[in-house]
Amino acid sequence: MRIHPRLISILLLSALPLCAAELPVVTLEEALAAAEENSIQLEEAAVRLNQAIRRQDAVLTTYMPTLSLSASVSTDVPFQDIGGNPPGYSGLSYSLGANASFTFDGSMIKDRENRRLAKEGASLEYQTTRSGFEGTIIEGYWGLAAADLSIESARIAAEDAQRQYDSALEMYRRGMMDELTLYQTELALQQAELQLKTLENSRDELMEAFKDSTGIEEDFRTEELPEPVLLALPAPAEIFSEFSENTLAIRRARNALESARTTESDARLSLYVPTLTASVRYSYGGRHDRAWNYATTANGLNGSISVSLPVSSLLPSSAADIQIKEAEDAVSLASLALQDANDSLLSEIRSYSMRIGQAEDTLRMAARTESTAAKTYELAQESFNAGLMSANDLASARSSQLSAEMSLLSSRLDHLLASYDLSYAINISLSDLQQRYAYTEENQ
Repeated sequence: MRIHPRLISILLLSALPLCAAELPVVTLEEALAAAEENSIQLEEAAVRLNQAIRRQDAVLTTYMPTLSLSASVSTDVPFQDIGGNPPGYSGLSYSLGANASFTFDGSMIKDRENRRLAKEGASLEYQTTRSGFEGTIIEGYWGLAAADLSIESARIAAEDAQRQYDSALEMYRRGMMDELTLYQTELALQQAELQLKTLENSRDELMEAFKDSTGIEEDFRTEELPEPVLLALPAPAEIFSEFSENTLAIRRARNALESARTTESDARLSLYVPTLTASVRYSYGGRHDRAWNYATTANGLNGSISVSLPVSSLLPSSAADIQIKEAEDAVSLASLALQDANDSLLSEIRSYSMRIGQAEDTLRMAARTESTAAKTYELAQESFNAGLMSANDLASARSSQLSAEMSLLSSRLDHLLASYDLSYAINISLSDLQQRYAYTEENQ
């Protein structure tokens, strides 16, 4: 028995939703957790943060003396005594020692501050790395959600085209439709199937890339793309004024400036503050002679204090003088970098605010277009069934509706991702951004 190719298409189209429905749902939080677990960059940043924490926790060791203990036992057995007698045992010598030493120099004055800034810098680096990879995961995740909705729209369009072709084929066999119209409906079906396949291939590529970036091994379904939350944003300068000091970019730039200033202070202190070195040593010594008689040979304390005065920094163009000038230049550069970070942040806020506004305008227009296209297709179906419209015109109306649906989905995704970008730029969650600035009648 020969199976009609159109029947195969029907079976495939009807089976696709079932297969998709059987896939497990992975939430955005689960995807982020999987990506975090498999992120080498985040793991490296975490290791550097842990190192900085350990160094800060060990800050007291800078001001503690160095302690050491020593002990020794020695003997000698000469091959021949001076008087020509045979070799003999000469006894044992013992020594014990305990030493404590301490050195103070200018670099130790700012050591605690240096370690604090290093820990803060490592923490900001970790947060920045995490924020960056979260943004990539979120964009990929909601891109998959939008792709699923596009596929669903294309699948419905292909099912409609299948029904129209089946109806046209039946009418053609009864002599109620010409061959041209039949071929037009078949062409519309082929185009709809091609569109569906193209979208499915694109979605498969997105899925593979997403699985590679998160470590998820199996295909899955996403949560539904959230409905847009329109935002009534204040002026970018107002947003900047309220949130800039808490953003990662500004905090990192301020940390770099503080570190540069501390390094400059370190350089001056190291070159101008005397170095003090103090040490104390307790020594004990004893000896057993060859008759095993014991005698103490040493028992006492000795200590020393030395002071080193640096003078090379007083000489112009010396290495020490150049070191200080370079530290001053580093402060100037860090100050300029902070100013640039402020300018860049304000520019980003302007850009994201503009993108959100444009996306909202596009959303409103796309929603009206999609509604009009849906009504147009509904009327076109009625006209086609009544014999008042050609199959080409009906296919064109269906294509216009599908295109309008895709544009609406694209606008929803653009608006969502632009909102995410703004929330990350000012270092607050998307829910906080939406709760604070959600469009209402009061803030029109």
